[in-house]
Amino acid sequence: MEKTELEELKDKVPCAAVLERDGFALDVKESTAKALKYRREAAIIIVIHGGKCRLALNCRMRRYG
Repeated sequence: MEKTELEELKDKVPCAAVLERDGFALDVKESTAKALKYRREAAIIIVIHGGKCRLALNCRMRRYG
């Protein structure tokens, strides 16, 4: 896949789709408008950049657990 095609795909795919496909669920109670908290078992991922995926289709995130 060409770099421009990859960048276009990353702009179109929301992090929620990637995380939910991988078994993460949004923690609505712990999320805010600027930071969405996703959980899968003991793993927690906080999406802090408006929901756009970056870094080779991985979300730009802070990972805990």
